[in-house]
Amino acid sequence: MKKDELCPKCGSGIFKRSCEVNGVTIYKIYSCGHKITLSNTEPLYETQLYIIQDPITTLEKAILNENWFTGVILSATYLEIYGKKKIKQFFEEHGIKLSHKEKDITEDLNLFRTIKFLYNFGIIDKKMYEKMEEIRRERNKLVHEEGKIHRQDICKARKLIEDSIDIIIKLGAEK
Repeated sequence: MKKDELCPKCGSGIFKRSCEVNGVTIYKIYSCGHKITLSNTEPLYETQLYIIQDPITTLEKAILNENWFTGVILSATYLEIYGKKKIKQFFEEHGIKLSHKEKDITEDLNLFRTIKFLYNFGIIDKKMYEKMEEIRRERNKLVHEEGKIHRQDICKARKLIEDSIDIIIKLGAEK
C-alpha cells in the first residue's frame, strides 16, 4: 500500500494505516478520518457461526497457529458474549424480570459495561475483573492504534488468549 494513497470517499485524506487479519486487509484508515472496509473480507464472515459455537477450540487454534491478532480480538468478543449470557442468567436466578427496554439495554452492552456489570453484581471477583479489563484494553489498542501484534508482544498476547479461555469457561462456555 502506498503511503500517498488518497481516500476513495473524499479524495483529500491520505492513507494512514490498515488492519489485517491473517494477511487479509480488513479496512484502511485515512487521515481525513474515513475508515474504508474492503469487500475481500467476506470469507472471514463465513466462519462466524462456527467461531461462536466453539470458542474454546477457536482460541486454542489461534494459539496453535500463532494467530495472535485474531486470538486477542476474538477473546474480547467471547468475553462480551459470555459475559452478557452470565448477566441474563444472574437476573433469571434472582427472579429479576426485565422489561423489553431493559432487555434491549443489556443486549446492547459493550465489553466495558459488561465487565462493570459482572463485577458490580458480584458475578466475577476483582482478579477476573482485572484480567478482563486488560484483555479489553489490549484489544482496543490493537484495533484502534496498532493494527498488528509486534514480535515483542507475542508472549503477552498468548497469555491474554489463555486467560480468556479460562474466563469464558468460568462464564459458562463449554469445553
